[in-house]
Order: sequence, then C-alpha cells, then structure tokens
Amino acid sequence: MKAWTKLGAQVVVPPTVDPIQKVACSLLIFKGSTPIELVAPVDRNDNPVKNRLAQGGGLDHICLFSDDVASDLATFVADGASIAVAPCYGVAFDREIAFAVTRVGLVVEFMSKLRVGLSEHDPLAAAVHLW
Repeated sequence: MKAWTKLGAQVVVPPTVDPIQKVACSLLIFKGSTPIELVAPVDRNDNPVKNRLAQGGGLDHICLFSDDVASDLATFVADGASIAVAPCYGVAFDREIAFAVTRVGLVVEFMSKLRVGLSEHDPLAAAVHLW
C-alpha cells in the first residue's frame, strides 16, 4: 500500500479482514479518480487468491458496482460465465458481492451499490460519489 500512497493514492478503506472471503481488503482512490482494491490473503495456505499469488500476483479481477447482484451475475452466466462465488456478504465493504469467471478467463466481481448495513458506518462513504 505504501507504494500506491507514494504515487498519490488516498486510502479510502484501510485494510479490513473479511473472514468469509479469507482475505484482507483495502480501497484506494488513485489521484482522485480511479478506485483500486488491494487484496491480501489472511491465511497463506487457504485463500481464494493462492493460485494468482503463485503466478506472481498482479491484476486479479475487476469490480462492477451493481443495483442487483444476483441479476447481474445471472446475466453473465447466461452469456457463458461460470459462478466462482455465489452472492454473499462482503465484510470489508459492507455490501453483497459475487464473482463470475468469463469464457476468456476474466474474473468479475459484482458489488452492490447499497450497503447491507451490518457495519456501523459505510466503508465506501468517501467513494460513493464515483457512481
């Protein structure tokens, strides 16, 4: 994260452990415009990014904000994608999330625009203006 902040990124959501996904997530806004999510495994041996890290890391997925996660996931599946993670609660951002893998291998995360409300505050409050 230090490398990004030295380049001008602002930390919007500090590293937050998501025990359901078995990762820690942080959100940065790069130079006031581009949101970047950093993901790190909580358990070195049991995590969803293990294979990606074994290949040297790098871009893992893109995230699309959604008004209806289940519907958007179903649309991708109808177009040939497969479900990697069914709709579930994403602790780090207090939103519903799901993941699909497209036919070309791109991993797409869907994240609800509206928060679930299990957290005291909205972790993305500083970034809501982006959509």
